[in-house]
Amino acid sequence: GHPYHYVPFEVPPRCSRIEVAYHFAPVSETEEPATVDIGIFDVRGTEPLTGGFRGWSGSARRSFFIERESATPGFLAGPLPAGSWSVVLGGYEIPEAGLRWWLTIALETSQRARRTAPDPSGSSPRLSRPRAPGWYRGDLHSHTDHSDGSNSIAEMAHFAKKRGLDYLAITDHNTTSHMPVIDGWRDAPLLLVPGEEVTTYSGHANVWGLREWVDFRVTTDEEMHRVFRWVEARKRPFSMNHPK
Repeated sequence: GHPYHYVPFEVPPRCSRIEVAYHFAPVSETEEPATVDIGIFDVRGTEPLTGGFRGWSGSARRSFFIERESATPGFLAGPLPAGSWSVVLGGYEIPEAGLRWWLTIALETSQRARRTAPDPSGSSPRLSRPRAPGWYRGDLHSHTDHSDGSNSIAEMAHFAKKRGLDYLAITDHNTTSHMPVIDGWRDAPLLLVPGEEVTTYSGHANVWGLREWVDFRVTTDEEMHRVFRWVEARKRPFSMNHPK
């Protein structure tokens, strides 16, 4: 069947924090791999390319939170509108006998909703000084703690600078939560390029310079071509890393 399962839940008015935890285990003892990924969508919905995405951590984390002003890396801080949200579970590796999974959602409310924090999706891009044409050394593919990397964006940037790089693309898996951090860093040691590794269960690709989330939940050729056309319409490169 389809690898993505949606678990709807209701967010009350004046919600100030959403916290989600999950775990999973094979139904019976097995040496087959077992992996379930996790993400979340808000009241805008789960339909492809509709803008409801609020975060994804794959299987790198067993819990996450979202608040108006902060969130676990990989997830998007911002308003928590009341209504029907959905947790998405991705069945990446399912043993033949099946999996059990457990999901806990905790919600906090406050008497007064804070209105001081801007929506991070509204961040303006950091402009870099034009440089002369020539050869520049850099890396077009890297991961941070916003997906399955072990280091922060700052640690990665300073390390890349020490290694003599002129630019570094941050292409975390299936999320855009790193992009406001990049755009807000005015004195970065080198040019940081925002990107996303579109990590589907049939292969991976990179998109650079697009500050919109690229939907990775594709299971057919038709859906994949729709994503190609969506990125192409925004005049950004789509680079196939590898099929699977």
